[in-house]
Amino acid sequence: MLKLWENQISNPTTFTCIKSITMGVFPKCLKYAVLIPLHKKGGISNMANYKPISLLPVFSEVFEKAMYCRLNHHLQANSTLATEQYGFRKGLSTEHAAFSLTDYILIYLMAWN
Repeated sequence: MLKLWENQISNPTTFTCIKSITMGVFPKCLKYAVLIPLHKKGGISNMANYKPISLLPVFSEVFEKAMYCRLNHHLQANSTLATEQYGFRKGLSTEHAAFSLTDYILIYLMAWN
């Protein structure tokens, strides 16, 4: 739906995002969520068998993506993240973290032999 109305909403959305970032305030109208209990497994009468799912406004997702891009760019440009930070970084995953850990252990063990 956003892509369909992109030309009409891009300017107000961009203005609102920039204003929110510069002021450090998230718009109140986007601070709501609809919580839906989703049944995982087991008996339906046991509340422990449910997990909460939050349905957020689409525009809050746009704000989240804009903030992520700006923050990620800043952290990359200033080399702020440790090299051991694998989560939420492009091109890195938990598999990279596991490989790095395994490699470190093997190098450590080979040094003892």
